[in-house]
Amino acid sequence: MPKFTVKSQGSNGNCANLEISINNVSENIATNISISNAKIILPDQTEYWKLKKPLHFDIIAPINHIKAKFDNPTIQQDGAQYMIWMQCDDKYNKTHYYKISGVYFAKDYYPKFEIEETTN
Repeated sequence: MPKFTVKSQGSNGNCANLEISINNVSENIATNISISNAKIILPDQTEYWKLKKPLHFDIIAPINHIKAKFDNPTIQQDGAQYMIWMQCDDKYNKTHYYKISGVYFAKDYYPKFEIEETTN
């Protein structure tokens, strides 16, 4: 099964148009990668931004990465949470689902992301 790490790669300031790197840290190929849902939730639980168009990538080779850039607006509030859902197929054509999450604090410049495999 593919395993990943995720880290911030840059933005246009205050995390606007955030770019992330999704790194395949396993020796397994990942294909048909899709980010179909992504959003930013403010600390009061209101939805601040939602991905309008899914992102698709053909492949992440073992020990390689892809970069995904979002069209999100500037974040002005500490504690805003990024939530990103990704899926991919492994070398046996089995689909795997992942949840990527990170919390934004201005003092840190970018969210620190965690990724976990989910059941769907």
